[in-house]
Amino acid sequence: MRPGRSLGVLVAFLVALLADRALGRAFSEREVHRMAHVLLGGSRNLSLASDDVALGNKYALHQCENYLDVPKVKGPQRTCAGKHYLEWSQASLLVYKPKDVGALVKAASARKVKEIIVFEDLKAKADEELISALSGPNHFIAFSSRQVNAAHAFNKLGQMANSDLLVMVLGGQEAQLRDALDSKVFKHFEEDPKLGLLSTSASVGLDASRGRTEEGKLTMVRGALLGPLVARRRAFMESGMFHTGHSNECLQRNALDLSVRVRNLGYSVASYPAGSGSSPAAGGLDDISHLDAAGCGSLGEDVYPKPGAGGGEGRRCYRASDFMSREPSGSLVVQYFKRSANIKDIVDSFSRYKGKAELIINDDSRSDYAEWAKALKGWDGYLVYSPDVHEIRGYNRLTKFADSELMVYLQDDDLGARNLDWLSKAKLLFDSFPDMALLGGFRGRMDFGTTMDSRKHLIQGPKFGVPSDNPRCCYKIPWKDPKTGIPLMFVYKVNMGPMMARRSLFMKLGMYHPGFSCPGDPGIGFDFEFSIRTWKAGYRVGLTPSEFKNRVGESMQSGTHSGPQKKIRDANEEMNNRAVYRMYQGFHHRQGTRRASTANKDLKGPRWRGFFSDRKADEAYEKTTKGYARKQKRLKRWGPGGPRVQRWKMLQARQSKRSGKRGRRGKRGKSLR
Repeated sequence: MRPGRSLGVLVAFLVALLADRALGRAFSEREVHRMAHVLLGGSRNLSLASDDVALGNKYALHQCENYLDVPKVKGPQRTCAGKHYLEWSQASLLVYKPKDVGALVKAASARKVKEIIVFEDLKAKADEELISALSGPNHFIAFSSRQVNAAHAFNKLGQMANSDLLVMVLGGQEAQLRDALDSKVFKHFEEDPKLGLLSTSASVGLDASRGRTEEGKLTMVRGALLGPLVARRRAFMESGMFHTGHSNECLQRNALDLSVRVRNLGYSVASYPAGSGSSPAAGGLDDISHLDAAGCGSLGEDVYPKPGAGGGEGRRCYRASDFMSREPSGSLVVQYFKRSANIKDIVDSFSRYKGKAELIINDDSRSDYAEWAKALKGWDGYLVYSPDVHEIRGYNRLTKFADSELMVYLQDDDLGARNLDWLSKAKLLFDSFPDMALLGGFRGRMDFGTTMDSRKHLIQGPKFGVPSDNPRCCYKIPWKDPKTGIPLMFVYKVNMGPMMARRSLFMKLGMYHPGFSCPGDPGIGFDFEFSIRTWKAGYRVGLTPSEFKNRVGESMQSGTHSGPQKKIRDANEEMNNRAVYRMYQGFHHRQGTRRASTANKDLKGPRWRGFFSDRKADEAYEKTTKGYARKQKRLKRWGPGGPRVQRWKMLQARQSKRSGKRGRRGKRGKSLR
């Protein structure tokens, strides 16, 4: 741009700004961005620095976060006989408030699409037809206790899905599923790795035309619209997904806006009506007339920065949090299975966070719908009916489903502290230590010592946290965070319930390892393994008092603590503890434990060096063993030495004593005096 023209545009911009200020109107962020776009010469490849200035960093490009596709972690591979749950599939069918669930399941079955995830309102009475129809090993239903728009729901379901492709369907579009699930649609994605979005219905052409393109032909377009919409999951997430702050009236504009960002990142957007001739019903959420809906702002306009000069090294992406209308203060995930007596107490114990945090229930048993519907009323709550995947897969799925960066993992026998703002306390601790990825609120342990529990195959080291009836548990946390004064220590391993994590780091590190149990079985030791993995990756694991009530009700006489599940639990525990030694050879347990011990030097409290040692741990363990008091009494009387030496001294003393008696009384017992 010539200097004279730049000056002229700048003057015009200032005049317009003053005029609008006089009228009481302020420029929007996007208008300011367009002004800056003109001032910078109309370049469509703005540098990252100019984008940050123009948009206040709101829609800036960022280094792609490698947790978008959660990495696989090496570890045990189980053969799970009789289990039909798929860890990953080619495509997932995501449905927002279905109208014809029978047609939905039939279409998915015909096209061999296994994973179906449905979003529905949590009503007072259960929809038995919906629950019965979606009872397969890869079917999930997310019931929401508040109204959630379709864009936000698709964001949640899309992240939760374990597949390469996402088929997004609105209720009422079941008739169009035949086109969306056509094998040729999936083939187009296989043949073109840069294909990001594809519409099987209406679209916006490169010439701004609207409607359907030629049937049976793949056509590149400017915007792919709902009706249904097929997305490559990676492209969907890298583009930041849908805006969540707009009503359903803006859904098609939202899809157009998503298309703009997908294209900006180098993916292509296409239309492929397969030829059934079906079209969206007029007046539905997928009606293309909604492209002109008022109140949608500038959704769909090309106001976003693109990767280019000044973008830095590595691939650049849009950040999903920039397109969220509100982020909860925390995401509380509860693993639940048939403990109806605890439902009200669980929800009530977290009442101080009602309206601030989201409460997500993984109901593996698909039971007690009415009780949950009543308890979650007024909450930002979700009741997720899962196909009995149990805690490892349940926690992993719902972490991806969650909106908050602060994750809290809970069991169905945990009650939150009534008189302690433990969530805010956890946030302060995470702020104090940015490299702390995991924080326990129950118990933790250090693997110092040389005594191995042969039954469980783990070191009998010192334990910290909530005391128990076992004399070996537990020591009080001796250190504090120097910034906040909150009790905190770094430990090698923490126990579940509650456990808190940074969502981004949790996913970056690979989440809980699915090889530690089969779907539906208890995953004992997965919390220890993730703790070890966290230390190995260079992050920290902390422990702080949460003042929770743990194992309430009759939890120790039910669930995985009794019956056949108890046997599976015990077998898994030994197997998983042995697997950890194979997974982290050379690190677990000596090197990892000493790394955790050294981390306590950053805390306020006793001198960390020498606080732990194998000798101290062995001595402390010895004090809790059976017969320790008798051994100490024997040691005090006969002196040091091993059991054989002490036994020999005891026999010598007895023999000497008997000899003395014989010498005084003689052979017949008569006195010699």
